[in-house]
Amino acid sequence: ERFMNPERKKMPDIDIDFQRTRRQEVFDYINAKYGKDNVSQIVNYVLLTEKSGLKDVLRIYNVPFVEANNATKEFEIKGEVPEKFEKHFSIAKKLMNNIRNFSKHASGVLIADKPLYNYIPVANINGEVMSAIDMEFLAKKGFLKVDILGLNSLDIIQQTLNYIKQ
Repeated sequence: ERFMNPERKKMPDIDIDFQRTRRQEVFDYINAKYGKDNVSQIVNYVLLTEKSGLKDVLRIYNVPFVEANNATKEFEIKGEVPEKFEKHFSIAKKLMNNIRNFSKHASGVLIADKPLYNYIPVANINGEVMSAIDMEFLAKKGFLKVDILGLNSLDIIQQTLNYIKQ
């Protein structure tokens, strides 16, 4: 019913739970079923905040780690930085909301009817093809995202069943 709701304007949010130890089998199956070029994991962008930007700027300016750490803690607690680091903070604010780094989305898999490079930019990251755009953009454009979740509890249940069988 959730997937067939005509009032829902977005693609459905599909979460599927598997044993954590067997997740790779699921990814392998999806790649075989829909074609390796039609499937990818989703990139996750980490944006610079005032705090992380300040820490990075202080590192670039060779401020000792302990001193930089204290300055960012003070900013976090008081909302202000020590006067001697105001120039650095000014630079950090200009960098805010830029991409700091990227990683693989913990569970998101993108599936399309044709090779993904026909629709979106893709990137080869550590030998793995990933969407080069994040899931929020993908959702706005109507792509289907499936979360393949690995649950430890399902591993425990399987181990219990194996013990019972023995």
